[in-house]
Amino acid sequence: MGYDTLKNNPKSYIFTKKYNQTINLKVKPHTKYVTLYFNQVDYDGKHKKLTLYATMYFLAMTGQTATILTPAGFTFKDGSTV
Repeated sequence: MGYDTLKNNPKSYIFTKKYNQTINLKVKPHTKYVTLYFNQVDYDGKHKKLTLYATMYFLAMTGQTATILTPAGFTFKDGSTV
């Protein structure tokens, strides 16, 4: 899941009694659309109210690390904006 095995991989492998044998498989990661929702959270002491503030869409591949910039006025929990 997340990767397609390429057609030019060997159809079979021959194993020996050796430990830790390496098999190289050529793969291509899937591309996915990612949607991030930035919500403003208000708490009045009893109730939490979420208000959608901004939505961000981007394409990412399986295993990719994406750099996200927050909308103006937002920070992540660690205080950063990236």
